[in-house]
Amino acid sequence: MGVSRCSQGHFYEDDKYDSCPYCGNVVHMDRSPEAVRKAVEEKAREQTTVGKGQQGDRREQKTVAKQKEDAFNEQKTVAKGVKQNKTQGVVAKQMGMDPVCGWLVCTKGPHRGRDFKLRSGKNFIGRSAGMDVPLTEENDIARHNHAAIIYEPKKNIFLLMPIGGTSVTLNGEVLLEPKEINSYDILTLGGTELDFIAYCIGEKKWKKE
Repeated sequence: MGVSRCSQGHFYEDDKYDSCPYCGNVVHMDRSPEAVRKAVEEKAREQTTVGKGQQGDRREQKTVAKQKEDAFNEQKTVAKGVKQNKTQGVVAKQMGMDPVCGWLVCTKGPHRGRDFKLRSGKNFIGRSAGMDVPLTEENDIARHNHAAIIYEPKKNIFLLMPIGGTSVTLNGEVLLEPKEINSYDILTLGGTELDFIAYCIGEKKWKKE
């Protein structure tokens, strides 16, 4: 192997390059054992650096692949949740449609000013877009099924139910078990406050014509 050193002190193989591949400067020949040793060592360092770079690229590719896999699994979970949560309640089966039975109105938090319709059966609340009440910008609640509001058509009542030990507050008190709720009760989930308004109340309820 012929080793040369340019005027800037760079070592390279002169049988591969006519001039210095690093700076292009004019060369002078240095074939001493010390020069050859330095050239070989520098070449080895270059190869090691390239190898490390390739390992970093492989790790980055694995990370990207893992992120794509997680995103795909999340989409499947959301799709499954949507399918389960949209199961028709008693009123929907009787009427052939799924009429509104009440509302939640956000008065505090990232969704302030928005309203969410409640229908017969279980209305799941969570951060996922697949929830019946999707608080997608509220980071302090569970993604899936943080809580649920249940409309029971036979008794014409609404129940608020915490799920999985997650924190739900009703009118300033932490809720530990399902409890009947009434219009203008205040629900707190994370940093979000929601006013509950019932449409189906007293004698007012949906019936098959």
